[in-house]
Amino acid sequence: MNTVDAAIDMVCARLIGDASIPLKVRTRAEVSGDEVQELFSAIDFLIAHYADKDVVPKRLALAFVDVYAGFSITEAFVGTAAMQRFEDIGIALQEKADALFS
Repeated sequence: MNTVDAAIDMVCARLIGDASIPLKVRTRAEVSGDEVQELFSAIDFLIAHYADKDVVPKRLALAFVDVYAGFSITEAFVGTAAMQRFEDIGIALQEKADALFS
């Protein structure tokens, strides 16, 4: 990421956009490793940017509301490996949210 606005756009697109990762999880569409890595990289960029600031934009905060729920699915729905992968992504996002907002 090279700008804060681009990073926020990426996070919002990947977490709450029309083709978001949680939506893909729920519709059993493929979620590529590149999508997840781009999301994590954008969040890491924003964590560094907002580290010494007291506030973040509302739009960015909204993307993280109940973020884990979008990745919490049953094994019967997607299978064991996919369930574990999505659970790991959800946990990582919670940890990144904690770093971003604290």
